[in-house]
Amino acid sequence: QLYFVSNVLSSYLGGGAGYKDGQWSAPAFKIAQLSADGSVGEEKEYNNVASAFSGLNSSFTNLNQELLDVKNSLVVTQEDEINLFRIDDSGLHLGKLAGMIHIGKGSGGNEISVLNKDNAKRKISGVAPGNLSVNSSDAINGSQLYSMSDNIATYFGGGSSFNGTFTGPTYKLSQIDVDGNVKRAQFSDVGSAFTGLDTNVKNVNTHLTNEVKKFDQKITNISQKVQDDAL
Repeated sequence: QLYFVSNVLSSYLGGGAGYKDGQWSAPAFKIAQLSADGSVGEEKEYNNVASAFSGLNSSFTNLNQELLDVKNSLVVTQEDEINLFRIDDSGLHLGKLAGMIHIGKGSGGNEISVLNKDNAKRKISGVAPGNLSVNSSDAINGSQLYSMSDNIATYFGGGSSFNGTFTGPTYKLSQIDVDGNVKRAQFSDVGSAFTGLDTNVKNVNTHLTNEVKKFDQKITNISQKVQDDAL
């Protein structure tokens, strides 16, 4: 029974974890590393779930979602070359510019709004991939978020996926009660799955303890009967 449970536990862990001849083989979770500049580096190997989650957490830390400092007016230095500057009912139009465009550099304020005249929301398009680092204030774009989200869904496994919205994982595990009966159970997150595994271990221990007590009682009864027959 312990061998069976150990094999089951190792299969739930995944990552190549195994149990053979009374010895555990540690899992090896391979996770791609997201660096501060947004690039996906080589895979790093983790030998337990906690360190694997820690690796994922480090990648999350590098994902900084701050917006650029976009403000309400345009300031151009004397060195900049402007071929066209026009504002009409459709918005602001800029021609060829040499150098950096500054939005609101000469004005105060710490909040911007891109709502239209009806206070409806608008999206900002054409955003280049932003720098992903602890001190970055770059904006990030949809492709960067999609890449990270898709990788995270893959790491969770269990059918988890991302296509604009997350589809959560479903972990199908065995559930063992204190009498040794086994049935199937489904969990929708890693925490509850591990809680289920923890309950299995406790129930198996209780079941083994009860069986040993029953066996000891049978031996006691047999010994007593032998003594009685001898008399």
